[in-house]
Parts: sequence; C-alpha cells; structure tokens
Amino acid sequence: MDHSDKIAEKIFDNTHFMIAYMDRDFNFIRVNKAYANANNQNSEFFTGKNHFKLYPNPENERIFKSVVETGEPYNAYAKPFEHPLLGLTYWDWNLQSIKDESGKVEGLILSLINVTPYKFDEDRFKSDQRRELEKLVQERTRDLEKEILEHEKLLERLEESKEWYHSLFENNHAVLLLIDPDTANIIDANPAAASFYGYSIKKLKKLKITDINTFTEEKIFEEMQKAGLEKKKYFSFKHRLASGEIRDVDTYSGPITVRGKNILYSIIHDVTEREEAQKALQSERALLQAIIDTIPVMITLYDSSVENIDVNKAFEEITSWSNEEIRKMDVMEVVYPDPEYRQEVAEFMQSLSGWKDISMTIKDGSKIESSWANVSLPDGRQVGIGIDISQRKQMEEQLKEACDNLEEQVEERTIEVEEAYESLKTNEIRLKDLVSDLERSNEELRSFAYITSHDLQEPLRTIASFSQLLERRYKGKLDSDADEFLEFIVNAAVRMKEMIQGLLEYSRIEREKKEFRKIDMNLKLEKAVSNLKSAIDESNALITSDPLPEVNAEPDQMIRVFQNLIGNAIKFKKPQFPPRIHISAKKDGGEWIFSVSDNGIGLEEEYSNRIFEVFRRLHTIDKYEGT
Repeated sequence: MDHSDKIAEKIFDNTHFMIAYMDRDFNFIRVNKAYANANNQNSEFFTGKNHFKLYPNPENERIFKSVVETGEPYNAYAKPFEHPLLGLTYWDWNLQSIKDESGKVEGLILSLINVTPYKFDEDRFKSDQRRELEKLVQERTRDLEKEILEHEKLLERLEESKEWYHSLFENNHAVLLLIDPDTANIIDANPAAASFYGYSIKKLKKLKITDINTFTEEKIFEEMQKAGLEKKKYFSFKHRLASGEIRDVDTYSGPITVRGKNILYSIIHDVTEREEAQKALQSERALLQAIIDTIPVMITLYDSSVENIDVNKAFEEITSWSNEEIRKMDVMEVVYPDPEYRQEVAEFMQSLSGWKDISMTIKDGSKIESSWANVSLPDGRQVGIGIDISQRKQMEEQLKEACDNLEEQVEERTIEVEEAYESLKTNEIRLKDLVSDLERSNEELRSFAYITSHDLQEPLRTIASFSQLLERRYKGKLDSDADEFLEFIVNAAVRMKEMIQGLLEYSRIEREKKEFRKIDMNLKLEKAVSNLKSAIDESNALITSDPLPEVNAEPDQMIRVFQNLIGNAIKFKKPQFPPRIHISAKKDGGEWIFSVSDNGIGLEEEYSNRIFEVFRRLHTIDKYEGT
C-alpha cells in the first residue's frame, strides 16, 4: 500500500466528517466511523440497508433522486435536520455522484459536517496496515529472487551430476518445466508441476507449452526466443490447468544445454491470490481516491518544510490553483503574503494543536476564511484538513449586525403591537355590538317572515274562496271580460297562496333547526324518489346513482334537497326526451360534494346567480308551474 492509499484510508476511517458511500438505490455500501458513531452504531450495521428506510425524509429523498437522475452534485449549507438522537441540528452536506466508464451514475457519496456547535474535535489518523503489506511483498520478492538464484545455480550444475539433477528437479517444491524452444514441446516436468497442472508427468511430456499458456502461439515463441537469448528472464503468464481453471503465474526462464541441445528451463510460481489481492487493493484505492476527490473538504499533504505539497480537487476548486501550479510555487508566501501572519500559520501547522481559523489569499487575489487541522503521518509528513467557512463568517457578521439592531426593533415592534392590541380590543367591542345587532335583526326578520306568511294565509283563503264562489256562480252569466277577470283573480289568489306557503316553509328552516346526526344518504335518496313516484312514472324518468356516503346532517332537509333537485330535473325536461337523472358524490378534503345531473333544458351561465334567489324565475307561470 503506497502513501496515497494510507492517506485515503486514514481520512475515510478517522476524519470527524461523516462520509457514506451508497449505490444508486440509496443502499449503504460503506460508511466511515464518524458516520456510524454519530448514529450510535458500528460501520457494519449500515451495510446493505437503505438510507431512507433508516431515516425517512421526503425532501432529502427528492434531492438524492435528482442527483442520481442528473449526475449533478448537491451542496447545502447549515441545512436543518431533526436528528433522531440530537434533536434539531444544522448540517453542511455535499452529495456527489460516482459514475462508471459510460457516464452512468452507479453510486453516491454523502459527506456531512455537523455545524450546530461549530466546534470540531481533533481526530488522529491511525496507523495504516498497508505498509506492512508492502513490506511483506518486498520481503517475498527478495525471497523469490533468492530462491530463483538458487535454482539457477542448481540448474547450471545439472550436467555435472545426474543424481544432483534428480534431487533438484524431482524433489523441488517449485513447479519446474524443461521446454524445447524450437517445437514448444514439454521435455520434462517435475512432480510439483504434475500436482499443480493436474496432469501426470507422462501426460505433461506429451503436451506443448502452447497447450498450457493462454498466449497466442506467435506470442509464446516470441517470449521463448527472448528467454533463450537471455534478453528477458521474468514473465507473467496465464496458465490453463487440466480442470480448465486459469491461474496467474510468474515465470523465471533461461537457457541450458543438455546433451548438446539448447533447451529452456522454467521455474513457475502461482501468483493468482496475489493478483486478486492487488485487484482488490486497486479497487479499494480507487474508492478511497473517489471519496477524497468528492468530499467538499480541502486536503493537503506536505513535508516538514511545507514543500512538495499535494492537494485534492476540493482545494483546487476553492482556490482555483491546480495541483501542478501548487507544486511549482512557494505556497506559504503566496497564500499568506503577510510575513508575521505567515509565521503564525507555519507554527500552527507544526504544532498539531487542533483547529484554527485561517484567512487565505486565493488565485484571484481575494481572501477566503477557512478552518484547518493538521495530522502527522508515520513517515514525518503531515495532512492538512480544511473547510471553507467564508459563508459562515459572513453569516456571523450579519447575525452580529442583526443582533445589534434587534433590541431597537423589538422595542419598536412592542409599541406597534401594543397599539395594535388596543385597536384590536376597540374593534372587538364594536364587532360584538355589530354581531349582537345582526343576530337581533335576523331574528326579527325571521319572525316577521313567519308571522307575515302565517297571518296572511287567512285573508288570502277568504279571497280565494269567494273568488272561486263568484266564478262558479256567475261564470257565463256575465260577459266574457268578467269571466276572464274572475279567472285572473282565482289564479292570482292560488299563486299568492303557494308563495306564502313557500315563504312560511323557508322561514321554518332556520326557526325549526334539528340536531345533525349520522345518516345514510342512500336511504334519504330512496325516500325522495318514493315521494316523487307519480311524477317519475308520468314522465318516464330514469333515476340512477352511485353509492352515496354516510354524513352528519338533518334527515328531513336532505330528503327535501334531493326531492327539490330531482323534481326540478323532471319539471324542466326536454319535450322530446324522457328525463335521465344521476346522483353522485365525491370526497374533497374533509367534505362531501353531491352532484345531481340531468339531460333537461339547463340554464345559461349568465343566470347562475339569479336563479338561486328566493322566488326568482326564468320562465312564466303558464310555461312552468311552481314558485
């Protein structure tokens, strides 16, 4: 493991910033310790679990889906979040997409910083095990070279001693092959080779190296020629076993002369596990590098002299300097032009004393505010971790300015509120008086309507009765005008009686209120239809309805409503069509909307207000009866 891998691993596992790596469906692949600790869990707890099943939040889920769909990153500053453990908190967070070679988003990296207390504890990077791996690889390489050198010496003495040859060749645990470079035939193989390839020694001697090596025949002969001329000794091949399995092998090959013929010896080592480990290491390295490049945190790597500085993409984006430009310039002198301030920053970088707010000059000459911490690596180098806090500083200044004016604004607002309260109390008294007057006036109007309509009925009955008596007794005995006048008087009396009865019924609606109760509107519709049976049968009307709900209402009034609306639909039908009437209901929030539709004559929209006024009509009495 090289230093960049160590740094990446340390940053991922030990930084106090919370980092989570997810697939495109928001299932956790890996989280760092800070993320796990903040949620009182270990890192393994999150693997395979869905983010929004653990922390449901529709707004955040919409943001995550947008990043997956567009590939565009999302940043938020001091975003509020109701944390299940901490309560109301504020977070800086960055959501970046990870794309495959085709540009398709295959995962997300979420980095979070808790800015609620704006105080960060120093995290130390722990020692990295990759150095041990590198050390082991180096030791193994030295052992391998030593072993190969020993084999070379032994092979040079093959011709001197047949017994020595058998001891070396037959009993060696390394896989050994002797190959004819002209024909690619395997001349001999030791037991270790038979065990490795899965063939008997007799079978191996009947094979060519081209039967085992997966390279093309042309490439194999080319490589054997290099080995025969000692232009190349070390080779990496893929060999096919008897089972069909392909194994990665490192081969040391060279020429020897046996009975006057030049042949090649090959010492073969199975390195499949090593190759797989290296691939896994490369994958891990790529993941950690992706995390370092996507987290919105500036990272620098430098030696004790603050030279040879390397920076990540966040540093490049914030300062506008590329990593190549940083390497070529005196960073301390450019970023901190004031000598005294530069010395203060240099002392802090060497002290490893926690977090410090630092003002930096960036490429365009402007200044940004940042907060930095430094961590020492085992090799003497240091890692700097920085956050751009310019927006936060600006907000603090604005907050301070707002606080300075707050007391004055509160005092002014208090005076305004007191004045408004006094005005409100005055208006409230007036409103109560108006409401009282209005209730009294309404009651008087209702009483007047009731008394008037009730008391008018008796003289009206007298007029109607005597008018009808005159019509029966003298009709035909007077002239035609008199007969017509008597008919007008009778019709008018009947008409007035109907209107007074309607007015009396209308006034009773308010005067005779009954308590609402839960009723089945299907039953009330059936009752209304039953009351209208004669009119329905006479007009050949068809009444249909959807299933109606139960509602809180006054039963008799609901029957009257249905009866009036259905009766109107029958009355105002088209002459050539029998009435078709449908009743339905739909839920709208906390209310039910009932609809009665029909195929009658309808009315123009311009009369929609007028038609619902009491006793207002669009047609004359001789065309459509009723009040």
